[in-house]
Amino acid sequence: MNKLGLIGVSLSVGIGMGTLLDRNLFNPTHDGGEANAPSALLQGTLTVSGASGPSAVSFDIEPLRAMVREELALAASKTQPNSDARAVAAPRAETNDASPEQRRDSLQAVDTLINSGHWGDEERNAFHQKLAALDPQQREQAMQQLLQALNSGALKASTVGAPF
Repeated sequence: MNKLGLIGVSLSVGIGMGTLLDRNLFNPTHDGGEANAPSALLQGTLTVSGASGPSAVSFDIEPLRAMVREELALAASKTQPNSDARAVAAPRAETNDASPEQRRDSLQAVDTLINSGHWGDEERNAFHQKLAALDPQQREQAMQQLLQALNSGALKASTVGAPF
């Protein structure tokens, strides 16, 4: 019964506040003055219909859409330089200065780590160091090998935290 009473009180307060706010915001003859009137941009878009006072309020949405478009364009223009910097930085991170011999040695070391049957913190750290010397395709291949070995049970993980 207490829940029903609480719902009734909440409903009453909500309806009362809605009515009060509606009268204060959309009635330009209210004694509250200019502080309660809508903004200048929106004042021209509010139209009141009815013979005996405000019975319905219609709102033209196009000026609001124009404002949103302007704000989005402004926000997009502010983020353009940052997104270009990220796009330029990403390819630099993928390129490495490792020679083909270093890549081959790193790939062999990764295979040895995975085929050892034991995967601890030291193996994980060595794996990360060797991944840095590989190109993106080789990194993906090494990660697939690691995940397959872990999932099949050929590699027993004893790491603190995530195994990769």
